Amino acid sequence: MLFDELLVPELVDKYYIFAIAIRKNAPNPEMAWVFLDLILSKTSRQLLEDCGLIPY
Repeated sequence: MLFDELLVPELVDKYYIFAIAIRKNAPNPEMAWVFLDLILSKTSRQLLEDCGLIPY
């Protein structure tokens, strides 16, 4: 799938901002990146499905 195929108005008009606060003494700070990756991947799939595109 080419990037140009993803440039539909429904995707371009929406902006999403994610923030995660990690304590300095967090026992496993790497898990925050895993969690953020999960959120972004689910959101990306949902955006594609909402626009009628099938995520691969």
